Amino acid sequence: MWRGFPSMVHTGAARAAVHNLTQTLGVEWAQFGVRVVAVAPGTIDSTGLNSYGPEMKEFLQESKKHNYARRFGTVEEVAASIIFLLCPASSFTTGTTLRVDGGGSLYNPIHTPLHGEEQCIPPFEDPVPIHVSNTKSNL
Repeated sequence: MWRGFPSMVHTGAARAAVHNLTQTLGVEWAQFGVRVVAVAPGTIDSTGLNSYGPEMKEFLQESKKHNYARRFGTVEEVAASIIFLLCPASSFTTGTTLRVDGGGSLYNPIHTPLHGEEQCIPPFEDPVPIHVSNTKSNL
């Protein structure tokens, strides 16, 4: 969504608005000690993917090839990112959007310069698992 996406103007406009709102409020509310950060997940393997029809599901499966992690993200990875933002370790973070997208927003997928066979970045595994019930899609 960061580079434009045909037929998805509605979500692109909404994401751009949230990103700008985050930056603006980060500036305006800093004087009150309030940090403002948005989280922008990429394609996450969740039950939300089940709402798409067969053509979109096929497209999404193909899209894994154009993501540097070579897989969808997990609900637990997004949750872990949010937990980080709630920790003192992120106390100097404000007015920004944290992209949790496996690098999908970094480069044009038509010209992805990857070498060799597909090898995915392993998913986050917390020694203290975050349990979110019924989060996997049927893809």
